[in-house]
Amino acid sequence: MKHKVLLRNTLIAMLVLLMFVVLTSVMIAPALAQEPKEGEVGIQQVDFNEFKWDPEVITVTKRGVPNQGLGSLGIRVEGAQQIAGMTLVVGYDGAAIDILHTEIEPGLIVKGTRNVDYYLNPRKYFGTAPPNVSCGSQSYVTIDMAYLDGTLSSPIEGTGTVFNIPFTTVDNVTVPSTTTLCLDGSASLVVDNGGLTSTTSIQNITATVNIAGANISHVRFLVGLEGGKPSDYAAFTDRTEVTVNGTSVTLTDIYFDQVVATFPAEVTIERPGYVDVQFTLNNADEAEPVILLAGDTNGDNKINILDLQDIAHHLGETVNATNERMDYTGPGFNPDGIIDIRDLVIAVRNFGLSGPTSGESSGGWRTVPIGG
Repeated sequence: MKHKVLLRNTLIAMLVLLMFVVLTSVMIAPALAQEPKEGEVGIQQVDFNEFKWDPEVITVTKRGVPNQGLGSLGIRVEGAQQIAGMTLVVGYDGAAIDILHTEIEPGLIVKGTRNVDYYLNPRKYFGTAPPNVSCGSQSYVTIDMAYLDGTLSSPIEGTGTVFNIPFTTVDNVTVPSTTTLCLDGSASLVVDNGGLTSTTSIQNITATVNIAGANISHVRFLVGLEGGKPSDYAAFTDRTEVTVNGTSVTLTDIYFDQVVATFPAEVTIERPGYVDVQFTLNNADEAEPVILLAGDTNGDNKINILDLQDIAHHLGETVNATNERMDYTGPGFNPDGIIDIRDLVIAVRNFGLSGPTSGESSGGWRTVPIGG
């Protein structure tokens, strides 16, 4: 009797073990089949939250005199994940403005070098609309962009400007008037490094362009940071506050690009970690590149022993939300994500400086544009 019970228990145990092996193989085999083999490209999951214009409303003047008639808008992506290529279609009224498609440039969020790491080809459609458009505009520009190396794991990630779109008003446009640019979601798409499209749809988004008469001026100049690119450079426009005659305005990527209606114009520029800039523009022709000088860690608009002690105390730390105002550069003037001796040296050179400054470079010390 004992032998029968032992035999039955043994058979039951073997049956349970066999079922476990079968179920395990069923669950694991499909997962193993999806693993890329050595040398193959691992396909990523592409996604994003939304695309938007930056800014959404802009005022330009009618073309005809220097510094007038030109404008620039950024196409911004929010929450990008694994974007390795895209086609964006922009519709506009060719009777009011003309997009300068050969001058379209990538924004700060696009990694690498054009024609080396990625392909960028803006095309203008004359008289014939591209497929699947829904914006109903008269003229279109298509921007095709793709990374050349499919093994690049995460080319476009996060939030920032993907393209800067320059345009000009046409000679015979009626002023004042309003026109629009439309990013056509139906005709646009984004893909990952395996060519798979995002499950999130691009929505039609519209930017408004107000065209004014020639009694106001279009002012454009570059804004740079001493030392180059800090660790939070991708959020440059979000963290840099600009006012003109007391009214807040938004930078277009790395540029002040605004219509100014009243001269003389008082311009102020502020950013955490840097001394404020303030200057007067008597006319548009006076516009020059502006450099913010680094080293003000506590926001008192001065660079003194307290700032130097603050940076020295954090030397060697990885940049985070509490110390990022002390990071100004890195090797090769690219962000290194570390508070180090280079950051301290920049602050020491500006010891004793009080703001606001005029925005001129600090004699001989290397300064480069934030996007340079």
